Amino acid sequence: MSATLQVERFRRYLNIDSNQILYVEGRTFPIEKYYLQAPENDVLVACRKAIVQLHLMQSAGDILVFLPGEKEIRKVCELVDAELDSLRADGNEIYPLKCIPFYAALPDDEQQIVFLEAQEERKCVIATNIAETSLTIDDISYVIDSGLANHKTYDAETGVGV
Repeated sequence: MSATLQVERFRRYLNIDSNQILYVEGRTFPIEKYYLQAPENDVLVACRKAIVQLHLMQSAGDILVFLPGEKEIRKVCELVDAELDSLRADGNEIYPLKCIPFYAALPDDEQQIVFLEAQEERKCVIATNIAETSLTIDDISYVIDSGLANHKTYDAETGVGV
């Protein structure tokens, strides 16, 4: 069984002219995937390490990080800021990094910040899966995915959403 859409079959069934079909190319840029060599007990510390390492080792490109919720996002922002402050206090010259939280409950004006071009600093957007689809943030070169997400469920027997 193929996951490829049978365009001609659908075109005939829906009685659509060939010139009304839009073809969309696949990815136009290479994607490289890297994984931790060993599992990390604390996902927030692992994200902090990955963000700081990318920031120090890669010269260009903004960072997008996926975490499950507001609490985790705010904590990682604090951890990254503290780590970079500590490195600067030790006399290291470090290019500025701005951690920008992004989640559904954030006020609209604060959500809009992620779409602004970074000015003389690298942008690190730390988001829930709100930023996963149907959203384009320019200049993102690196994505760190914790693999965690909060999902609401509904229990029909009790009528309670969790």
